[in-house]
Order: sequence, then C-alpha cells, then structure tokens
Amino acid sequence: MAKTKSRGNGEGSIFKQKIKRQSGKEYVIWVAQISQNNGKIKRIYGKTRNEVSEKLKGELAKQQKGLSVDSSKITTEEYIPIFLATKKDEVKTTTYESYVQTFDNHIIPAFGDVKLQKIDLEEVNGFIDQLKSSGKAAGTIARIKNVFHCLLQSAVNNDLMVVNPVSRAKTIKKNMPEMNVLTPEQIRTLLDKAKEVYALKGNSHKYLYHAVLLALATGLRRGELLALTWDNVHIENNTISVKQNLVEVHGGIQFETPKTASSIRTIAVSADIMEKLQQYKKPGKCQYVFHTSSNKPITPSNLSRSFRWLLAQCNIENIRFHDLRHTHATQLLSNGVNIKQVSVRLGHEDIRITLQTYIHFLPQQDREAAEIMGSFLV
Repeated sequence: MAKTKSRGNGEGSIFKQKIKRQSGKEYVIWVAQISQNNGKIKRIYGKTRNEVSEKLKGELAKQQKGLSVDSSKITTEEYIPIFLATKKDEVKTTTYESYVQTFDNHIIPAFGDVKLQKIDLEEVNGFIDQLKSSGKAAGTIARIKNVFHCLLQSAVNNDLMVVNPVSRAKTIKKNMPEMNVLTPEQIRTLLDKAKEVYALKGNSHKYLYHAVLLALATGLRRGELLALTWDNVHIENNTISVKQNLVEVHGGIQFETPKTASSIRTIAVSADIMEKLQQYKKPGKCQYVFHTSSNKPITPSNLSRSFRWLLAQCNIENIRFHDLRHTHATQLLSNGVNIKQVSVRLGHEDIRITLQTYIHFLPQQDREAAEIMGSFLV
C-alpha cells in the first residue's frame, strides 16, 4: 500500500492511501491521523479529502473542549454545555433559552448522571411516559422530546454515541392548539370599548384601540405588531411590511427576524384602517408604532395584560390576543377569500399549515360543494 502525504494548513496529518485488491485493481482512500488523549493514534477514513478533513476537525474540536476521544464515560450533564456552546450563535435567543430551560427542568433531572452511551430506547420511552403521567400537554412533551433529540443527535454526530434512541421513541400526538374566534358582535363590543378608552386622557391602555384594530385587520402576530416602526407603514399604497419580531428574553426584550422567510411579508390594509392609524401617529415622537410614554416598545407580556383588562371591561372570556389573528383568518375564509391568499397574509411557510388550522371553519363551502355535485348527479 502506497501513502501520499497531503497536508492542508491547520488540518493535521492527512494522506492518500492506495489499496490493492487481490484482483490487482487499485483504489484510493483518504486517511487522517490524530493522537488521542490516552496516547494512542486514531485513524479516520473517507472517500475524499474534504470528508476526512471535516471528521478530523470534529475530533480536534472535541479534544480542545476537554473531551477524550474515548467517550464512554461522558454523562448527559457533562455534554450539555458543549452542545449549548455550539448552539449559542446558531439559533435565536429565545430558542437557546428554551433549550436551557428544558435541560434544567427535565433532561438533567432524568438523565443528568446517565452516560450518553447508556441511554437506550426503553429509558427514553419511560421518560416520555413519565411526562404524560405528570399531566404535561402533548405540545410540551413534543418540545421536550425535540430538544432531547437535538442533544443526542449532536452526540451521535460527534461520535460520542452510535445511534440516537430518541429517533425511534414513541410518537407524541399533538392536539390542535386551543382556538377561540370572536363573533362579529364581540368584535364590535371590543372595538367600541377600546375606542372609549382611547378618548380618555392619561390612560395607560390608550394604545389598545389601534393595536386591536390593526391585529384584526392584518392578522399580525403579537410580536410582529409590537415590532412595527413607522418606516414599515406605507401610506402611499396602504400596505404594512413585516420585517422583524419583538420577543421577551431573560433580562429584557429583543428584536429578531421572523421565524420563517414567509413571515417577512407585505400586507395590504384598507384606506380606512390606514387613515385611523395615521391619526394615532404623534408627529416626530417615536419610531415605534406602539410604544410606552418613554418611547420604548411595548412588551408582549404588557400587551397581553392590557388586552385581558379590556376583555374584562367587555365581559368577554377565554380570548387571547393571538385569537385576533385567528379571527382575521376565519373571517376572510368564511367570506370567500382564497385560502392561498389567507396563508400568504398570515405568513405561513406552507399552505398545509393554514388548511390544517382553519379547514373546519369552512362547513358552508363543504355544503356548497355537495349541492353542486347533487345538481347534476340526480
């Protein structure tokens, strides 16, 4: 077997190796060598230089983080900080914080002292059963499972585990999220009361009228609404551009890009709505459409608290601010707007999401379909 050295900058020892079969035919593989923490040499094989180079970088990274290539003793709790270090710059702050919370509240108590290589399918399924018996909602369990899967898949990718048992674990059947839609009468009551509040001087809930009106008119998510600046409001063509999302993180608020490319969108509004929005604008005051008296953005939690106060004034129960978005969608669909257009307005990544969420609000269309077919079949 012939070896040909081919070392790249900072890559370590990588070389080609010719293998000769009994038939006399030769083929070439790429090999990398790395010294392990126990003093032994480990070889890494691949079909191309790039493949071997990436594998070698992974091994070197593990050693730099204090991981021995012999990883049989690494526990879940020991690996979590390494996983989080790789994710900190890859995911949004809210996602990162949800990882930390899930590890602290669920994964570490259950698997913290368990060696990664000892985690098996039976233990994972038992963990899921415990979450179910504790009364956790299906959506919550699914999120915990997803974070656990990401953690163990990272360990597999770093050759710390052979397989990811969460991949074969029990499926979590998520229920449709709770959805309450305002009736036309409730919409009118809500807007009338919000308008009364807007007319009061010094009331901290004054912004609610225009926030509720715009949410109903556009279907914007709460964070999208609160992230709006006047630069995003286009008077000349009666449109609003959604370019960012306001989220609450530990220690304050943060602007993020919307979660999908489809969420970055421009939405048409009626001239009447635009006129009311312009009347709300205070000349030269603040760049944010909705803001506090100190010209800071209103936080999502404060908007929800104000909205609950408004609902109480109207004797309306079981409605969240997010239900204004659902009301927007169902009103459009029930009045014959094409579901594809509704999906675009909502910023859904896939029309199937819109269909799955709102198809049961279209019973009349199903009745119309039945009548059309019956008219020429009988």
